[in-house]
Amino acid sequence: MRDRLLPLSFAALCSATACAGDSSNEEAAPPSVTFPPVVLGERLSAENETWTWVDFPDSKCANGISTGIGVNLTDRSKRTFIYLMHGGACWDEATCLVLKLATNFETGYGASDFESDRKGFLKRTVFDREDATNPFKDFNFVFVPYCTGDAHVGDRVAQYGTYTANHHGRPNFEAFMQRVVPTFPNAEQVILSGSSAGGMGAMFWITLTLALLLYLVTMVVLLVRPELRNALFAVMALAQVGNLVFLAIESIPSLGLPRGFMRWDHDVRCALDMATAAALVHGTGMHPRQMPGSRLRALAVWLMVAIVTAALLNHLLTKAWWWAQAVTIGGGMLAVAQLGWAQSANPHPLAAVLRRFCALMVGTLLLLTLTLAAVGPQSGVQGQAISIAVAVWTVFLASML
Repeated sequence: MRDRLLPLSFAALCSATACAGDSSNEEAAPPSVTFPPVVLGERLSAENETWTWVDFPDSKCANGISTGIGVNLTDRSKRTFIYLMHGGACWDEATCLVLKLATNFETGYGASDFESDRKGFLKRTVFDREDATNPFKDFNFVFVPYCTGDAHVGDRVAQYGTYTANHHGRPNFEAFMQRVVPTFPNAEQVILSGSSAGGMGAMFWITLTLALLLYLVTMVVLLVRPELRNALFAVMALAQVGNLVFLAIESIPSLGLPRGFMRWDHDVRCALDMATAAALVHGTGMHPRQMPGSRLRALAVWLMVAIVTAALLNHLLTKAWWWAQAVTIGGGMLAVAQLGWAQSANPHPLAAVLRRFCALMVGTLLLLTLTLAAVGPQSGVQGQAISIAVAVWTVFLASML
């Protein structure tokens, strides 16, 4: 399936239009926004530069036994490397108990297992402080073991024959982070990494964290200044939240997805892309300058998006992806044209900046669209490389918000 790139570039563009005001208008002070406090646990303590096992009684492996984490603290730097352990994944009796695709699923993972790993692979690669070429040698290390069969993201109890399986990866990770976070209050850099199931879990948590941050920023913008241009920004930003959530779900395909999910995923993400483009056209027609006929153009684009979305969701389009890309790119080009018109009619520095930024992003999307179309989804390694590249771009552009 071809991933989406456009929405995040457009939302990044409009993050500037959302909060930028006209300095000639005096407005009342915005209301304050407060959030409930985050409950954190006790800081981790361990001998410096020595691997130490920390038990977490409230954690749980698939077999119901508690687990913990390994830490190796240092005062060399204020940087932290969190590693999610590898180990496959499973989702039913066959994959968990017959094929045994998930590591430590029946045996659990405790202090003795960590001691064995500490003498093995933890002495090499990124954890080797004696290797002068290791870029992570001065980091604090946090090792998160794997014993839940769910790529560190599950939260359910399943019955596989006579075996009660606790897919408890998400609650475990949250419990670990409640103590890891206060341990490094002045962290300058935090890297969340992993391999195999840990890599999928890392991608899942990074993507969902970005989605949550984008959602919170959007809500703050709306609460502080509930006006039309900020509502349009919210449409674009929340569309990106949706895309990020889908990207997170797609990062753990080995857990199994509902029947027809990938087709539904494709249709909804196409609709989110087109809604982003429509909101962009609407927003650039009224900000930084209200342009003649902007309301009619915005209405026309919204109607086009509604029609194409309805046809797409009802499977009436044979080339749905091309339709969605055409509407999205067309909306971007119209936004560029509106910003250029606004700049020529009544020069405004914000219009010039937004026009260049928008033109760059539309051009990038167009190039990637043509590349994806040329490579195709069935082109082996090349197709996979393009999909990975688009996912990386998606996360990068979302972070620009």
